[in-house]
Amino acid sequence: MNKTLQNYIQRTLGLAIAAMFLTLAGVARAEDNVPVVISGVVSNNGGLDFYVGNTGTNNTLTISGGGVLTNVANGYVGFGAGASNNFATVTGPGSTWNNSGQLVVGDFGSGNTLTIADTGSVINAYGYIGGNVGVNGNSVIVTGGGSWTNNQLSVGSYGSGNSLTITNGGRVVVVDLSVIGFGFSSSNNAVIVSGTGSVWNVGALNVGYDGSSNTLTIANGGAVRVGANLNISARSGTSNNVVNISGGQLTVTNG
Repeated sequence: MNKTLQNYIQRTLGLAIAAMFLTLAGVARAEDNVPVVISGVVSNNGGLDFYVGNTGTNNTLTISGGGVLTNVANGYVGFGAGASNNFATVTGPGSTWNNSGQLVVGDFGSGNTLTIADTGSVINAYGYIGGNVGVNGNSVIVTGGGSWTNNQLSVGSYGSGNSLTITNGGRVVVVDLSVIGFGFSSSNNAVIVSGTGSVWNVGALNVGYDGSSNTLTIANGGAVRVGANLNISARSGTSNNVVNISGGQLTVTNG
C-alpha cells in the first residue's frame, strides 16, 4: 500500500498540493505528529478512507476558513490500537467535513478528539465515539454554533468513558437512533447538552442499551428533543443509567 502520505503538509500554498496529497494514494492518512490543514479550499478525497492517526499519535486535521473535505468513504480520528491523542478540528463558516460512510472517533485508539466550532459542520451517515472494547477517553465537542449531522450515533459503542459535549449553541442532529453505552462493556459514557441554544435532536434514544452507568445531562438552557422513544437501561441486566436535567429541557414524543 502506498504510504507516501506520511509527510508534513502545510496548506500555505493552496489546495492544488492538498488535493494531490489526498487522492494519489490508496489511503489518505496522517501519522505521528503530522499536521494537515485545509483552509479556504475544496478537497475531494474520492472513495478513500481518511485517517487522522491510523496507528500513530499527535496528528491533527484542521479544516478552517471555509475549507471542505469530501470523503466518499469513512473517516477515522484514532483508528488503530496505538492511535491516541489525535485531533480533528472543523471551524469557521462554511468549513465542512463530509463523509458518505461512517466517522469514528477512537475506533481502537483512546484519547482522540473531534471539535466542531464557530459554525463549522460535519456530516456523515454513522457516527461512533469509542468504538471497541477497552477504548476510552475519546470525545466530540460541538460548540459555538457548530453542527454535526448523522443518521445514527453511538457514544461508547463498546468502549468506556467516551463523551459528546454540545455547548454554546452547538447543534447535533441524529435522524434515526442514538445510543449512549451500546455494548455490555460500554460504561461511564456521557452526553452533555449545556447552554442556551445548544440542541440535540434525535429520532430515538437509548441511555444504556446493554451498558451500565452511562449518563445524559441537560443543563443551563440546553435542549434534547427525542422524536420517538426514550429508553433508559433498555436491556435486562443493565443498571445505573441516568438522565440528569438541571435547568435544561427534555422533550419526548413516544411513537
